[in-house]
Parts: sequence; C-alpha cells; structure tokens
Amino acid sequence: MKKFAVILMVLCLALSMAAMAEETGIAIENEPAYEGQYVTIGETGLCFYLPNDWTATEAPEGVVGEVYVSPDGQTVLTVTTGEGSLNEVLEQYKQAVQDGSFKESNVVNINGLDWVMSTTADNLQNYAQCQMDEATILSFVFVVADASMDVGETELQMLGSLAAAE
Repeated sequence: MKKFAVILMVLCLALSMAAMAEETGIAIENEPAYEGQYVTIGETGLCFYLPNDWTATEAPEGVVGEVYVSPDGQTVLTVTTGEGSLNEVLEQYKQAVQDGSFKESNVVNINGLDWVMSTTADNLQNYAQCQMDEATILSFVFVVADASMDVGETELQMLGSLAAAE
C-alpha cells in the first residue's frame, strides 16, 4: 500500500506540474540504454537505474546524500532530498540566470515527470530537481571535471528511470 501511495503522489505531482513543461516545450521520452541496476534513494521509497560501471562512494564532509562516480571519474552524481517546491526552485534559478551565476534553467519533462534543469555559469554543475510530494524536492546534481562536458544521454536516462522502489 505504501508503494502505491508513493506512485500515486509522484503521478499526481507530475500531472499538476505539466503546465510548466508546456511553457518550455521540452519533453523527452527515454529508457536506459546501458546495463545497470536499480538503487534506492535513501528513505524516499524511490529508486533509479544506475549504470553498472558507476560506483557508490562515501559523501565528502558537508555533502548530504548519496554519491556516485562515473567510470572515468569525470562526473560525480549526488542524489539528495530537501524541503521546498519546484516552483520556488524555478524562480530561484531564473534569478540566478539573471545575476549570471547560472547560464540556463529550463523545465524538462522526462517520461512524464517535470524536472527543473539548471547549469551553473562555469558549466561544472548541472542540477535536475523534481517534486516528490507537496514539500519535498528530489535533486540529482551532476558535477563534471571539465567545463566542456555536458550532461549526456546516460545522465538523462538515469533521471528517466526514476521509479517506486520494490
């Protein structure tokens, strides 16, 4: 019953946030094209499909969440939750784009779930955040070692694989 409630909450939030995605017109349908395994996200009742060649590592001091590293060590993913609303996050990022600390911020619908996608001005941090429930946001933060790197298909497929944990 608990799993059903989590699925229902995620579905309701995805439907209620659909209007934001319509504003940007960005929608992605994807399925992971890599071999991997589902890993749970803390106590959220959710999981995502992590590539087999990514490894879990201990979070550095001051970092809250679960941390994973790409096989070449060039990308570090932190998955965490926090309080807030996706609309508030979007407004904060729009302000950050205006003040120059972020270069872009968009709402992207991935497999029916709206994500606020934002990139820092130095192109080293890429944030993807979605609404879990009325007061909780799920964040995937991809930190890259080289500013010429972009969030690629694998990272988008990780976001698209978000599901209720079994």
